[in-house]
Amino acid sequence: MNNPKMQNITIKRVVGLNGRGFSLRDNNGNSYWKHQTRRDGFTVRCSLWRSNCPARGKILNADPNTVILNIGHLHNAERELLKEFKNILHQRAKTERLSLRAIYNEVTALPRFQNVIVDSYESHRRQMARTRRAHLPPNPGSMHEFKQQLENPRYFSLTAIHDQTFFHGSIGTTEEEGVTLVFVTPHVRK
Repeated sequence: MNNPKMQNITIKRVVGLNGRGFSLRDNNGNSYWKHQTRRDGFTVRCSLWRSNCPARGKILNADPNTVILNIGHLHNAERELLKEFKNILHQRAKTERLSLRAIYNEVTALPRFQNVIVDSYESHRRQMARTRRAHLPPNPGSMHEFKQQLENPRYFSLTAIHDQTFFHGSIGTTEEEGVTLVFVTPHVRK
């Protein structure tokens, strides 16, 4: 183990579909394919080798749960960037009232995602819409419940225009008396 590039990585066997075959996976989500069988074990390469990932290593019979990589992976950095891209999309879909297309366009224009190949808008649109729907408040049963939702800090972003709230209170306190909610836009308030 004099080579500083060599890495020992713990792997596990994952049984394939219908109980046939197996694949080898590490904790970072990388998969390995068996390449050549040798007396002392077998050599493996990254399952993304056709996408030019140079990762290669060997698994010894003496320690079948460890792969010794001679050359590391190149795609992990891109995978992390894609994960960050997706997280930003979902976070913004959750908190901002912009159209999903506008959010997607703004995030793809960020400098750190310029050299990353991201999926099309259509492949992210449904997931972003699902995230947005999951974080909307439930439909209120009465004006009093609606007032409580508007005053809830969790939904502040839904009641803001240019980071200024447009809900200013209510008139009336009971359902019999009637509850009137008062809204004033920041433009009118000036």
